[in-house]
Amino acid sequence: GVGAAARRYKQFPIFSTWSGLFNTAGTQLPPLMFAAFFSAGAAGLYALAHRVLAMPMSILGDAIGKVFFSNAAEAFREGRLAPMVEKVHRKLAEIAMPATLLLVIAGPELFALVFGQNWREAGEFARYMAPWLYMVFITSPLSTLFSVLERQRLGMLFQAALLVVRLIAILIGAYWLQALLPTVMLFSLVSAIYYIGLLIWVSFVSGNQLAAIAKPTLMSFSKALACLLPVLLAIWINPASPIGLYLALCSTGVLLALYYFLLFRKAYI
Repeated sequence: GVGAAARRYKQFPIFSTWSGLFNTAGTQLPPLMFAAFFSAGAAGLYALAHRVLAMPMSILGDAIGKVFFSNAAEAFREGRLAPMVEKVHRKLAEIAMPATLLLVIAGPELFALVFGQNWREAGEFARYMAPWLYMVFITSPLSTLFSVLERQRLGMLFQAALLVVRLIAILIGAYWLQALLPTVMLFSLVSAIYYIGLLIWVSFVSGNQLAAIAKPTLMSFSKALACLLPVLLAIWINPASPIGLYLALCSTGVLLALYYFLLFRKAYI
């Protein structure tokens, strides 16, 4: 009856509320800590890099997550969850991998080109933050499995532990490394490793082998690398030439436009 359903699902609002609180704290506290331990300018550089990377991924990831969540419960009941998770992960990897590699390879140059030379350091931050935010993008929609499988308590513990290790990483950077960029690198590395663990958990509970996760990642990496060859060659041949790099970025832009056109064309045909 209604009472039994209420008792069964009472953990949804309880644990989901705390999970959301920990997630929000994990987003809002780092720039405040960077400002406290380093400077307001340091926090501004981190905030710009995070906003540029996270905003488009968040909008697209939330939309995909809602569609996945609306279908995942039925797929779980019918035994179709494993292929569904594999398919969604493959699409997410294909979408995010090119942008991630581009930022890793030429993040400072891109930020200098778009925002001006004063923001070049923010592009350096973005270079090291990109793999972490890639992991966030491909795992966030799939993390709705915490609710689908009624594992909200585990989801809350995941967010709480992630918040703790992130804060510890910043404290280690501030008091031991005593430099902003290494602190951002450590913070991003810890976050990326944590989300890799989440992806492995998703693979396990959905009934997939790790190969079902690794293969699409490697395929997406190979395709993205092919699109980024002009930039790689420009940096390798003459990294001091801004004109050569900008021409290479234009060539890569054309290849990426074709890549995404074919990707989304295949999705809708």
